[in-house]
Amino acid sequence: MAFAITKNKGEYWLRGNLTASNAPLVKKHFEMILMNKQELTIHLDFLDSLDTGSMFELQLLKNMAYDRHKIIHFVGQHNKKIQGTFFRTGINLFDYYEQSA
Repeated sequence: MAFAITKNKGEYWLRGNLTASNAPLVKKHFEMILMNKQELTIHLDFLDSLDTGSMFELQLLKNMAYDRHKIIHFVGQHNKKIQGTFFRTGINLFDYYEQSA
C-alpha cells in the first residue's frame, strides 16, 4: 500500500509502508509542523510496515522535538505489523514504556 499521512482532529495518522526512502520526507514534514506547534500526536496503528531505516528517522524526530522542548506522542504500540521492528532496533517511541519504567 502507498504511504499517506492523514490529519483527523489535530492528530496525524500514518498509513501504508513507512520506508527508509520516504521516512526522511516524513521527518521533515513533522519538523515543519513542530515549528508552529508545541505538541504532536502521531498514530502508527495503520502502518502496514516499518523498516529499520524509518525507525531511526522517527527516533531522530523524537530527539529533535525533545531538544527543542516540544512533545511528540506516538500511538500504535499494539500494531503487530510493526512490532518486530521495535524489537530488532531496541527503539522505544511510546510514552507508556517510559512512564512505567
